[in-house]
Amino acid sequence: MSPFLFILVTDVLGRMIDAAKARGRVCGLKVRRGETHITYLQFADDLLLFVEGNKNLVKDMMRVVHAF
Repeated sequence: MSPFLFILVTDVLGRMIDAAKARGRVCGLKVRRGETHITYLQFADDLLLFVEGNKNLVKDMMRVVHAF
């Protein structure tokens, strides 16, 4: 039951990160030459955050995490 609860709760964080990304406040790690960016990977009991860019983008990601 615990991993399921983790996924439910971190889904909110994922939506907050997606909203910040849509506003241009957060930029994920570029995977290919195209426009594919990864901002987070969520597993059953773990969450990886990816930020590429300047200090302001990292600070914005930390603001999202603190707001969560």
